[in-house]
Amino acid sequence: ASGISGSPATGTILNDDSRPTITIAAASASEGDSLTFVLTLSNPSDETVSVTASTANGTATTVDNDYTAIVNQLVAFAGGVTTAQVVVQSTEDPKFEADQTFTVVLSGASNAGGVTGSPATGTILNDDSRPSIAISGTSASEGDTLTFNLSLSNPSDEVVTVLASTADGTATSADNDFTPITNQLVSFAAGLTAAQFVVQSIEDTKFEADQEFTVDLGGATNASGITGSPATGII
Repeated sequence: ASGISGSPATGTILNDDSRPTITIAAASASEGDSLTFVLTLSNPSDETVSVTASTANGTATTVDNDYTAIVNQLVAFAGGVTTAQVVVQSTEDPKFEADQTFTVVLSGASNAGGVTGSPATGTILNDDSRPSIAISGTSASEGDTLTFNLSLSNPSDEVVTVLASTADGTATSADNDFTPITNQLVSFAAGLTAAQFVVQSIEDTKFEADQEFTVDLGGATNASGITGSPATGII
């Protein structure tokens, strides 16, 4: 042979794979913990694949300080890597509330064939107990009103209620020492931890020792218990 030409010859392997799809999965965590959203590629790529992630309010909101928002956070998959994460921090509080949700939305994907699973739901799991109701005793001069203060051990996103009734002691309704109440509804609106009700004592001209009656609480709803009942009212 007089020589060789065309050597070396190039062999071209034609790519038959598509750019990968990015998938995001839902996440959950207890209140105060971080929620880790896992992102995966449907297949590896020798390109850097990227996407931006942002949170959106649901029943969990940033206004109520339920979690820390992220806005257009860049998430990148280096060449050959198929998993990445987005972490959102939830916020601890003492309020009893139902499990709450927000979402993570992906957008602006680069070197990817598409996005699935977006928006992905993040669930913040409640770790607080329903509140207990406490009542304190009180006193007032004859003829004045006795104000009984009630409090919750922690806030709640539910309306908490209880019924209050008086019971005779040395002060009696038969002797017109006070005006009795029976199953008076006392309500705590969602988020509030204080309430009160009043009992009217009755003025008379009789000299007498300080007198007492009690207030019993019962029929509580959306509460874990009652303390301080019966509470004493001193006239």
